[in-house]
Amino acid sequence: MQTKHSKNRGFTLVELLVVIAIIAALAGLATPVILRAKKKADLTSATSNLRNLAALMFEFDQDWGSFPSADILSKNQDQFPNAVAGNDSNSMLSMLIAGGYTTSEEIFYVKGGSSATKKPDNAITSGKMLEAGECGFGYVMKTGGVAMSTSDNSGRPLLVAPLVSGSTGANPDFNIEPFDQKAVYLRLDQSVQQARVNKSTKHVTLQGVTKTLFDTGEETVWGATDTPDVRAPK
Repeated sequence: MQTKHSKNRGFTLVELLVVIAIIAALAGLATPVILRAKKKADLTSATSNLRNLAALMFEFDQDWGSFPSADILSKNQDQFPNAVAGNDSNSMLSMLIAGGYTTSEEIFYVKGGSSATKKPDNAITSGKMLEAGECGFGYVMKTGGVAMSTSDNSGRPLLVAPLVSGSTGANPDFNIEPFDQKAVYLRLDQSVQQARVNKSTKHVTLQGVTKTLFDTGEETVWGATDTPDVRAPK
């Protein structure tokens, strides 16, 4: 009686190429979905951080009569040990840590909000507080670096993200990449808003109106006399 032995046949070259092609096609279909999900998660994280910062910013305003400014720091340096002197957002917002309002640098972080890649390390000693990359929110002031307060128009933005690296002044550009063409900002009414960024102009258009976030003049939150002065993170 003869026993037949079957041979294990491996993949042919053609079959192997077909399998590789199928895997590549599936990966190509999945990648955009994964990237969108990642950007949505980053936007959610930035929104959460902004809500945490809102409580600190408005507590600061209650204590000092306005939000952080170089003027408050220069007149009260003993109250803000290790605060970073400067005109960028990192320096201004470092007063929240130096003043004892928080010990966490993590709530200042925004994925893609800064050109630097450093993440928060919670080192808040002299020279280490909110280093480049550890803060991703732009800080909005008025002309000449005058800090706003809760007495200003409640619709004005106070903290914004993500800005194009180094974009400052009266009408800065927003980065459309980190949050899939969306921006997030804190208003003076303490609400946190998300909005679409115009792909061509890189500006945020307010929902239901034709004005942008930083347009000035009649029928805007800035009025005819004030001008925004946005300090970008470093």
